[in-house]
Amino acid sequence: MNEPIMTDMRSEYAKSLIQVGHDNPNVVVLGADTTDSLKTSGFGKQFPDRFFNVGIAEAN
Repeated sequence: MNEPIMTDMRSEYAKSLIQVGHDNPNVVVLGADTTDSLKTSGFGKQFPDRFFNVGIAEAN
């Protein structure tokens, strides 16, 4: 019996997002400085015209 492959949810989200981007040209990613934490940089590399990082503003 094969052992299941364990991975983290964010990595699977990122891979699925890229697949959806290939399947649907209307999909865009909008992030607020979450590229690293959500691992969306791969989508941005493959679809730079559909990837928007709007930054974040924090009131201190």
